[in-house]
Amino acid sequence: MRTLNSNEIEDLTDRLKRWKRFFTTTSCSEKDKVKIILREKTSLPHRKYPRRIIISILPNYSQYSIISYEIYNNGQNKEEYKQIYNIEVKGDITGKTIAKELEQIIFGEDESIFHPQDTFRLKFS
Repeated sequence: MRTLNSNEIEDLTDRLKRWKRFFTTTSCSEKDKVKIILREKTSLPHRKYPRRIIISILPNYSQYSIISYEIYNNGQNKEEYKQIYNIEVKGDITGKTIAKELEQIIFGEDESIFHPQDTFRLKFS
């Protein structure tokens, strides 16, 4: 089984710069895991709450997961998260595979489960 190497992970983080207008990005490496967190800067017009998207990559085990949350303020200046989407992929993965899945989520796949009639596109200028 093919594993993801450090160059591919670096390439993925470079690809995420494309979304810097809409998301802040942080990343960290733990024991056998790389975690990348995207946070929507503001909620988009069709959405009530901004999202937080967490990508967890286990390169040595050829697997990753992407979880999308809506970010709420609980009224006490504390954030709360409501999970709206979760996918886990095992097998031969590449940075391109992860980037493609992430792009689909950014474009609204995470919400299409709940609101299939409400599709949208982000516009780049």
